[in-house]
Amino acid sequence: MQISGAEFIYGKLVESPSPVTEPDKPLKDTDIEKAPSVNLHPTVAFSGKSLLMTRVFFCTKPNYEPPVITELTDNTYSMSCANFLTKEDRGLFEDMYEYAQEQGADLRYVDALAFSLGYYRQSDNPAHKIPQSMAGHHTLEGRKVVYAFTEKDAATAKRILNSEALNTTRLNEGFIRYTLDQEYGVLGHGDFAFMEKMINTFSATDDGAPLERRFHNFVDNSNDFVKHVAEEITLHSGGKDERSSDVLLSAKSTLTDDARSVTPDTLTVLLRRVILSAINPNGINGLRTLADVIARRNR
Repeated sequence: MQISGAEFIYGKLVESPSPVTEPDKPLKDTDIEKAPSVNLHPTVAFSGKSLLMTRVFFCTKPNYEPPVITELTDNTYSMSCANFLTKEDRGLFEDMYEYAQEQGADLRYVDALAFSLGYYRQSDNPAHKIPQSMAGHHTLEGRKVVYAFTEKDAATAKRILNSEALNTTRLNEGFIRYTLDQEYGVLGHGDFAFMEKMINTFSATDDGAPLERRFHNFVDNSNDFVKHVAEEITLHSGGKDERSSDVLLSAKSTLTDDARSVTPDTLTVLLRRVILSAINPNGINGLRTLADVIARRNR
């Protein structure tokens, strides 16, 4: 029996355990870029624990437990978002990897979900995140740009939010609601249909239905969104690209709306969003784009 789920991140196969990174050093998100692209399919199954360790924490040292980071500080900012996954999160993904492997699914779907949750946890206080609609996206001509879910994704999101499974699922409800909120999750999101299946499977309402065969091969849908460009020109800039300056205006507006909420942590978060927006023209909320990175590396 051939199990595609046994392949490691980006298709890397490790035939025998060997350290991928020093366990006493913090993992950085840039480590993900170092993974080679190899597509091999072994005929052995791995435990959910070993899959989580190798695919998410990039470590194969036996009995090593990565630390659980609970606060975003100057010292933890550069650590991998995986370290922000709670013990409950890690237990869930161990079970999720085993389930997906048994079902013959491409484990990159689980990878993307794990990293997305890690980034959500890493944000320290999700309430500080700026909605993508406030990012000040404009064309060079000054026309307002608004992004929206596709009809299919919008329908799936609505179905999940109205489901009974949402009340008992092991996947963090705050993360689910945040991701399915069009104001925050429209750019670079993962596969909502796969998320829905995981929500249902790991809840009290699981009906035992098998995973659809279409999840046997990973498909990048992080660019599945609808882009609306306004006809009216509302930003006059003399022909300059106002992306970065408009984001600064949005950040300034956010700060002045409620001066009592301005703290060093708030300023750090806002500055981070401004920098990420300047780097990433696809959206200010760069904290969830790792799924897109994973998918792009495998194209």
